[in-house]
Amino acid sequence: MEGRAPIMCLVGNDRPLHAAGLARRSVLEQIGGWDETLRFWECEEVTFRLAKAGRLHCAPSPSPLYFWRQHRDKPYLGDARARYHTRPVALSWIDQILKGLEYKSFDESALSVRDRQDVLNYSSQWARQLFRIDRTAFREYLAKARKLDPNLAPAYPAVISVIARHVGYEAAEAIVELGRIPRDFLRKLLHGKQAPHGSGRD
Repeated sequence: MEGRAPIMCLVGNDRPLHAAGLARRSVLEQIGGWDETLRFWECEEVTFRLAKAGRLHCAPSPSPLYFWRQHRDKPYLGDARARYHTRPVALSWIDQILKGLEYKSFDESALSVRDRQDVLNYSSQWARQLFRIDRTAFREYLAKARKLDPNLAPAYPAVISVIARHVGYEAAEAIVELGRIPRDFLRKLLHGKQAPHGSGRD
């Protein structure tokens, strides 16, 4: 986080988690503690407010300071079978980003080029996940995300970003989805061939 804007506490798959760090109790009390209305982003959101109150420093450790529990029989994020559902998590994320940037657009927020690109990349991840499972939620998400940039397009792959300028964000995501179909089919086919004997496939 050195040199990054506080909002980056909410961005990326390697974002800092409060439980993996240390904070002064006085500062935690000063910022009002945890937001107990949040069910998913509470750790990142409180770290964001701590970063705004001061700054984050890296404190290397030779051993892990934080463990992440995964349930073997339950996906962490996904549909109704998962521990957390994609729709509320994604919509809550864009709400936290807008709130953290004080509802300003990218042009008004003075983010660095690097930070802005990382926000766009992570935003595209959430949009793409929603597109695959819930088009209504995808459109709701996109309407909010466009407050950051009215001309918002998928951040990657580059060719889809260019296509989106001509056919629109949703049509561009449909093209990405079409490209996934043969890959997913091939992956399933290869997985089936590699299944061990006695797995119920023979």
